[in-house]
Amino acid sequence: RGASRYISDSFRDCFELECRAMKRVRDEMGLTNVEIMIPFVRTVGEAKQVVE
Repeated sequence: RGASRYISDSFRDCFELECRAMKRVRDEMGLTNVEIMIPFVRTVGEAKQVVE
């Protein structure tokens, strides 16, 4: 749940799919008002792991 799922190996494929979908929405469809939001980030370290 929250940001921890984005750094979980078992969720990697789903996270990659979400990232590709976001890239398509912004780059191909031109919807630049769509932003990424990472829910329930508990620590700065957890946030850094998600970004990496």
